[in-house]
Amino acid sequence: RVMDLLTGQEITSKVRLPAHSRLQKIHNMSLAFEALKGRIDHKEIVNGNVEKTLGLLWHIIFGLGLVGEIQGLRASLSTMSRVREPATLGLSFVEERENHPGGAEMSEPPTARFILTWARLVCAHYGIEVDNLTTAFSDGRALCFLIHHYMPRLLAQEEIMMNTTLSNAVTETDVTTSLSENKKINEELLQNEKRNFKIFLDK
Repeated sequence: RVMDLLTGQEITSKVRLPAHSRLQKIHNMSLAFEALKGRIDHKEIVNGNVEKTLGLLWHIIFGLGLVGEIQGLRASLSTMSRVREPATLGLSFVEERENHPGGAEMSEPPTARFILTWARLVCAHYGIEVDNLTTAFSDGRALCFLIHHYMPRLLAQEEIMMNTTLSNAVTETDVTTSLSENKKINEELLQNEKRNFKIFLDK
């Protein structure tokens, strides 16, 4: 029903619920993304359009039937953190944000906070820090991992480009690197981001 309201299309009657099997989830996701065609431009996500990002994430939640998923994600993240370093780092990030939430996060409406919590928990399994609903999605990695987490056969982790301008933002600038080299590196990182969005949209 949310999809019907947001897209102006009647797709509820076509949705297969409850979506327990992988095929049912893929079917529902196909409906969701078909309804989204022409409505969400990846450039708007890159530019930090909150409304478009929220809409896209809600469509993913709806398509995969994930409204009651939060507790399960907490449990699986805790388990994975014992054996995988990225999940260990991700769990530390989640705990830090939950113990010390920012003012901007607390001022978000409940639906937005739910979506942020869900996306943060999913991406934390892979060491990706989702700090907000704007810049955290600007390089395509988080979006790709949201799909990979639930449908790894549809989008393999190896397809996701990890080196982006966002992932390198915390890296100290090497003063010995020339301007031309920095420009080349930046162009490569931007190409990686474009590939991530292309992979996401193609799926």
